[in-house]
Amino acid sequence: MAISTKWQDLVNLSEVTLIKNGKESGSFIEPLMEYGIFEIDKTDFKTLHNLVLNNEKFKEGQYYLNNELDDYLHKNNLDILNMPNCLITENKFENNYYIYLLSDEKSIAICKVNS
Repeated sequence: MAISTKWQDLVNLSEVTLIKNGKESGSFIEPLMEYGIFEIDKTDFKTLHNLVLNNEKFKEGQYYLNNELDDYLHKNNLDILNMPNCLITENKFENNYYIYLLSDEKSIAICKVNS
């Protein structure tokens, strides 16, 4: 999953490294959910963290449970720092994106949930 979401225009990340990705299959042609876990520079992480917490485009969110993503978080003892502000969407008819800032302060998880 490439980082090509609506929020990419809000922040300019210097270097992004894919750590893990996956998808959740459904009965449709498109997967129900795709996710990617990325490592970014600590300075970029702080910038992104401030942006997420202070930008009105990031709305109240929730944790989208996916076994692979959940296992990764538990295995690496990671928490989500921005649970109240993790959802970005323009309207209920578009795909939802959850952007989770992880407690190691260098990793982010991006989940695209098809509507």
